Amino acid sequence: MELNDIIDDTTAISDISSERRFCILAITSTPFLRAAYNLFSDVTLFDSSFVRTTLTWALKYYNKYNIAINKHIIGVYDQEKNKLSEIQSREIVEFLQSLSEEFEQSPLQNVKGDVDFLVNYLKVQQIKRLQKKLDKFMLTGKVLESEAEIASFNTVKIAKSEAREITENFDRYNEEQADPDYLFTMEGAYGEMFGKVKRGHITMVAAEAKVGKSRSMVKLASTALKNGFNVFVVNLEMRQHEMEQLIDQEVLKITHKAGTAVIPYFVKNGEKFDIKFMKKEYKGATKEDFKNHWKAEKLFNPHAQIITRTFPQKTAMVSDIKAELEILRDTHNFVPDVIIVDYADLLGVELEDRFKDVKYQIMGSRRKLKQLAQEMNVHVHTASQAHSGGNDVKGDKDKLSDVDVLIGLNYETAQHKEMGVLHATCVVNRHVYFNLKDRVIILTNYGIGQSMLDSIWEKDLGAVNKEGLGDNFSLFKEDREEAVDYDDFSDYF
Repeated sequence: MELNDIIDDTTAISDISSERRFCILAITSTPFLRAAYNLFSDVTLFDSSFVRTTLTWALKYYNKYNIAINKHIIGVYDQEKNKLSEIQSREIVEFLQSLSEEFEQSPLQNVKGDVDFLVNYLKVQQIKRLQKKLDKFMLTGKVLESEAEIASFNTVKIAKSEAREITENFDRYNEEQADPDYLFTMEGAYGEMFGKVKRGHITMVAAEAKVGKSRSMVKLASTALKNGFNVFVVNLEMRQHEMEQLIDQEVLKITHKAGTAVIPYFVKNGEKFDIKFMKKEYKGATKEDFKNHWKAEKLFNPHAQIITRTFPQKTAMVSDIKAELEILRDTHNFVPDVIIVDYADLLGVELEDRFKDVKYQIMGSRRKLKQLAQEMNVHVHTASQAHSGGNDVKGDKDKLSDVDVLIGLNYETAQHKEMGVLHATCVVNRHVYFNLKDRVIILTNYGIGQSMLDSIWEKDLGAVNKEGLGDNFSLFKEDREEAVDYDDFSDYF
């Protein structure tokens, strides 16, 4: 087989997969149809016969009822099947059978990203159609006809404005449109401090080395994944397998290592909370264990995907991230909702910033990440090295620009790190009120790969525990040494 034939076959497979995705979205997603309806004016641009047919049904239904057809497409098929050939009918039946899962749990897709994907695909299809016509004209010597065809060529365009229909059921309409950029909220007091994770925002954690910047970012990625959102991880600091191991441990809550872990947890004591410790034995997970756990996670939310790409430090610019995402979109139908960059300080210098000081080069990278979040309609989460020990991140004033949320993380003492008691301070939050004096206590155990077992506001900690977190560390040392076995750890794992 020739190389061109291989490329053509690969492209054909990718095209079928893309067309199937667009068809599923048109059947199951009203928001997608609202944004993309005008792009489906010529369904003949789609190569697959079953896609053209089912798209036609879905568009007619939406045009009449202003909502995606969903399960009603089965009834439409029953009405129309006598008009179909045997091959067409078989293809559509197979396609509709595969849609049962989509009906039960509609994908929480990035609408703007999917519409951009559709526009790009249709442009390619139009160019292919034009090329075939031109080839035919040139073979027959029809030069004038070729020129006329080129002059009349109109590419696919998105309507500049969207007409919003005022519906009688205003409560439902208002709920759907209230905050279209909202994705999810992190758990516990840390989630309250962090605020809503939203599209178009860039958020950042800042800390000294070895405090847990990468792990805190992986925690956000894990939460996104479990809420049904696609995650793209840009790894600039560690090896590919090391990042994948962090993700495995955080998402699956199992560890590669065998041994005994002493794990902190909160216990309610009246109106306050105390920190206690428990012991848990770990056997050490095998590759088969991880494979089985990932299968279980995919059953929990089959639509969510996480993809990691590793670049050498100081080489990858934001334009390289965009190029990689375009490849993933075209070859894997992957459109991210959340992008993790570990971490922004290690990005390559943008061309326009090459001759500036290092501080301004890093600021330029963060501005580009903000633009990426807005342009691709995603949430970008990253980190930065704190020069003030993580305890007073507001001193690093250059980090305050361009970010929507900035959280400082620090272990106040070596004993705190040993206990797994991390402090978080909100330095910037441009969208909700915050007080620099209100700190959050996060319980961690990096030995078992958990960056956020639980979190509470520091003001809700009991008086004895506050003393223990201060100068009297011996109050906790005794508790840790006497930690008892705790079999029922389901609240955390």
